[in-house]
Order: sequence, then structure tokens, then C-alpha cells
Amino acid sequence: MAASPSFPAQVIAKRGREYILRHIPNMHKDQFALTASEAHLKYIKECAQLDDVTVHYYRLYKDKKEVEASLTLGLTLRGIQIFQNVGSVRQLLYDFPWTNVGKLVFVVSRITACSPG
Repeated sequence: MAASPSFPAQVIAKRGREYILRHIPNMHKDQFALTASEAHLKYIKECAQLDDVTVHYYRLYKDKKEVEASLTLGLTLRGIQIFQNVGSVRQLLYDFPWTNVGKLVFVVSRITACSPG
């Protein structure tokens, strides 16, 4: 199953073709009676529960000369994740829950995260 408008490549890679094919028919039956706005709201609520969907990624470069980002910052509903980029693979280095982040500051091209207290 290749990437499609309904299923991005990373979702297919993580969940697998069989999982998608097994669960989609039931999902369609559950959504049949909903209005478009009800279906959108239900979709957003369900997506918010998934760790791998609700992440906004930002590429981090050590300096302006760097061609490929060496780190990736992930902002999630639960906190901040920092990944090391090794080729095309992201390896999780740190996972900070929001309770451990007192302040997050973006100034021009610098990001600063401070612990509470």
C-alpha cells in the first residue's frame, strides 16, 4: 500500500497495511451517520490521542553551513522531544514532559527551554 491522501507513508510504515485494511471498514460504518462537521470533530479528538500523529517537527541546525539538520525538535501534546538524525532515521534522545518545562522561548534563530523554578 503506497502513501495516499488518506494514509501518509509514515502512518502506513508504523501501523502496517494489514492493520489499516482490517480497521478501515469498521471505521467507515461508524462514521456513516455523522455529519461532515461531526466526523471532523471526532477525527480531531481521536488524532489527539495518538502519540505519533500530533507532533510538530522542527529541524535544528548547528550552524548555517550545515546542509542536513543534525537534530529534530518535536512538540507534542505531552511535551518536547529531541531527536538525533542519523541518515533518514530519527533517534529519540530526550523526552521532556510539559511539567518539566517552565518556559520555552523562541528568539530569532535560537530556542531556549528552561526548567520550572
